[in-house]
Amino acid sequence: PATLPLGGRSGKEGTEDRTSGRDERLSTFSRTRFDELPLDVYLKKQLEKLGLGAMTPVQRAAIPTLLDGRDLLVRSPTGSGKTLAYAVPCVQKLVSLGLSQLTRKAGTLALVVLPTRELVVQTHETLAALCRPYPQLVTSALMGGERRKAEKARLRKGVGVLVGTPGRLADHLASTVSFVIAQCRLLILDEADLLMQMGFAPTLTSIVEALGAAAAPGVTRQSALLSATLSQSVHTLASLSLHEPG
Repeated sequence: PATLPLGGRSGKEGTEDRTSGRDERLSTFSRTRFDELPLDVYLKKQLEKLGLGAMTPVQRAAIPTLLDGRDLLVRSPTGSGKTLAYAVPCVQKLVSLGLSQLTRKAGTLALVVLPTRELVVQTHETLAALCRPYPQLVTSALMGGERRKAEKARLRKGVGVLVGTPGRLADHLASTVSFVIAQCRLLILDEADLLMQMGFAPTLTSIVEALGAAAAPGVTRQSALLSATLSQSVHTLASLSLHEPG
């Protein structure tokens, strides 16, 4: 599997004292295990509790780039470990903001978009498990088949990490005033080839545009796009959603 970094911004927005003080940037790409990565100690402990030790090739390639703050386009098949390749750096990035920033009032800080209900459920379970050491970091899922009223109530309370299908997310962005995205720092588009095959291109465009329009001053967003294949339509989506695509 190939991982293609497409430029983007570098620099972290503050790190917790619990993060290792070693010179991580020069050696991160050579690491093969999660416990060797420059992660918050509680995240490392949670990965160990979940039985996650050695990284897969896509994780070894993608995680350092995302930890470095750059946008990313990943080509890797389903079942290769793509979810953890973005879920781990997603949680680390949010924790590095400082726990005082992880309030419900801040709204949605990370948004993950997938094409089907089943994938949303699976991915939300993974992210919820990684966020367990951080009660301030609330996770939730939005997808067809759920009651909109209940979803609106969850959004009103504040959801830090949100996983959803394109249609449902776009619906709430258009109609739910309490869906706060001004502080959103991460956008993940997973199974991008399937998203495009299912005709979600206009919906994804509206989501990306809504995030850009709502961003608070000084807030920069990191994005990643993951796909089993890199078709022309996926490259078009990458040019829309990623910064400085190559």
